Amino acid sequence: MKTIQEQLRQWANRTADAYHQLATDPNHPECDLAFYTQSDLTKIDSPPELLILAINPGSGGSYSDQINNPNWHLPGRMTGERLLQGNPFFDQHKSWHLWKVLQNIFSRGNIACLLDDERKYVWTNLTFFNTPEANKIPSNARDLISQTRMLINILKPRWILCLGVNVTNYLTLHNTAKTLIPPKELVSGIYDGIPIFGIPHTSKRYSNEEMNMIGSCLGYLFNAESMDLVTPELIRAKFGDKIEAWRNRQYKFDFEELCGEIGKRLGEPFKKDPKTSRYDFTKGTALTITKAGSGYVGIRAKRGAGKDWNSNLENRDKYARILLDDYRWELKSQWLGIKQFKYIESIGKFIEELSAINKLFDQVS
Repeated sequence: MKTIQEQLRQWANRTADAYHQLATDPNHPECDLAFYTQSDLTKIDSPPELLILAINPGSGGSYSDQINNPNWHLPGRMTGERLLQGNPFFDQHKSWHLWKVLQNIFSRGNIACLLDDERKYVWTNLTFFNTPEANKIPSNARDLISQTRMLINILKPRWILCLGVNVTNYLTLHNTAKTLIPPKELVSGIYDGIPIFGIPHTSKRYSNEEMNMIGSCLGYLFNAESMDLVTPELIRAKFGDKIEAWRNRQYKFDFEELCGEIGKRLGEPFKKDPKTSRYDFTKGTALTITKAGSGYVGIRAKRGAGKDWNSNLENRDKYARILLDDYRWELKSQWLGIKQFKYIESIGKFIEELSAINKLFDQVS
């Protein structure tokens, strides 16, 4: 029987070939994207305790550029050997925001030791193609998710943790995933006998209450004797206090006061109703304050239409990067970024943040 490393090398050669063929296919120029997995799979000599699975690498760049990038040391194309070694910058991962948040969450459930030894966990993605936003993954690239399923079948981890609750949909049978904490805080399922858990991606901004709630639940679930017995009701009974602390976490400010302070900086809203106010923000962009859902502030193109509201906005990607990378706003359909009311610590600090974002937007215009 082949060792796990022999199986991984065979898998890596086939996977590198499959991605290379699609990335260089003249019929699919949209797939000319850099691709890689994350942690170093050459360190794995037995089934890991944990597989951390996100949707895809969230940066950017073409495959053509990757081939010529000296950091990759590629002989004119991606090879199975190089793919197996993962992201060449992974040695810096402990300084990454999303990793620090994950460690913080795990520490709340007394399971942080799972992240100490790179032989005991694997971090990878459903698709290896690198895009700044997950919704920019080409449809043809999703066919290669089958390669990730093959990887899971080789690794046979004890648990799978999905960063992004929707990632579980690719591994579980239709409608079999259970929502343990609604609406999208914690889900569970089974893949070929392996327990799967999905949480919000750790690149987003977590509150202390949210980390405490999810970490405590994961600590319990990773030690549960049988997932068949785990229900939303059980989670509620065991962690109701932490769930309520998360749900009730609201920074106290008055909606009208927030609108008034923003109006002082941006002028009167060009559209207003009892729940929503919209303001000119910078050239071509508008800021919205709304009580819809749990309440949020959002920035997008002033005028748009269709599924991609910002499609005609000049510098849209640069604007989005400022919001998502520099200020940890959240990505949401139709928006460059949003910030939920519960993450606004005070009106004063938030006005300062908006002023800084406004200046950065003007600099790239």
